[in-house]
Order: sequence, then C-alpha cells, then structure tokens
Amino acid sequence: LMCVLDPILWCLSAGDFQGEALFTQKCSRASGLRDVYSVFSMLTSLFYWLILSSLSGLSMRVSAYCLLCGQVIGELGLFLVSMAFLILVFASSLSALEHGSWAFSGLPRAALSLWELSLGMISSKQLHSLGDDFTLLLALSIFATVVLIFLLSLLVAQLNQASDRRYDEMLGFARLHRCDSVVALVETISKKKWNTFQDSLHVWER
Repeated sequence: LMCVLDPILWCLSAGDFQGEALFTQKCSRASGLRDVYSVFSMLTSLFYWLILSSLSGLSMRVSAYCLLCGQVIGELGLFLVSMAFLILVFASSLSALEHGSWAFSGLPRAALSLWELSLGMISSKQLHSLGDDFTLLLALSIFATVVLIFLLSLLVAQLNQASDRRYDEMLGFARLHRCDSVVALVETISKKKWNTFQDSLHVWER
C-alpha cells in the first residue's frame, strides 16, 4: 500500500520534478498523496518499534516489566476516565460562568484548556493573562489541586500497589514466554539439522 502511494514513484512516472532533484516528492501529481503517505509512514514506524518490543524476551527483567505494564494499564484507564469526568464537570461550570477569558468560553474550548492545564501545557504567562477574575482563578486552582495532586498521587499509589502484587507473577510469565519462544524457534528447524545438533552434543556417550 505504501509503495502504491509513494509520492516519489508518482513523480517519476509523471516526469514532473518542478526544478527539484530526481527523487523528489514535490510534484503536482503527488500533491494530494503526501499527507496520506506521511500518515502511513508514521504508522509503519510505530508498528516497527512495537514489533521490536518482542526482543524484550531476551531479558527476564525487561520481559517481566513489559508484561507488568500490560497488567496495570487498567489503573491508568481509571485515572484517565476520572480526569475526563473532572474536565467535563469544570468545563461545564466555567462555560456557564461570566468571565472575560477567551480560553474558557464555551464547553469544547474550556475542556481543551483544562486538558492542557492538566498536562502542564499552559505557561505562567497564559495564566497571568486571565486577569483578576477571582472566581475563575479559584475554580482553576481547585481543578489543578484535585487533578495534579489528588488524582496523580492516587495513580502512583495504585501503580505501586499493583506492581508489588503482580511482579513475581509477571516474572514467572516472562519465563513461560521465553520457553514458548524457544519452542516456536525449535519447530522451525528441520529434522536433519536437529539430528545433527543432537549428535554434536554426544549426550548418549559415556
């Protein structure tokens, strides 16, 4: 699919280089394909690194850590659901409040601004630009305290408790995963090579 959508091939077939080099993506025929191709390139790079994560089986600790991340992902999901609920609550309240801040006017814009506040993407200069609206600043302070202190601390405590409880189990699963990988690799070896390998060990000789 990426070969079909490759802008370089489309430019080569058209012979339209627009003063660029031979292998260029900038031509009129491929102008509508560059964005689509860039999305597929991003997904391909992402899947490539995800496939490389299977090499974690070479180390017991790394493999156990990867399996543990999959086990505690539910705790992170609960944190995100709670934060989304709080963002919806405060965004609805701030959109109903009479204030002069454009960033918190309307439910979608207020929700986006609260999400940016949760991620620390709002600078101190942007917060100072809110003016002297005490009610707005008080609501934002309460939101930041609940999300950044209470919910985040609760998430850390949950992850710590879950990892302590499940790490030994994941270490056992990591050993089983390595055994499964070894068995799958042995099944791909031909019988002749396997017999040669057994003979080279001389296990039947005393």
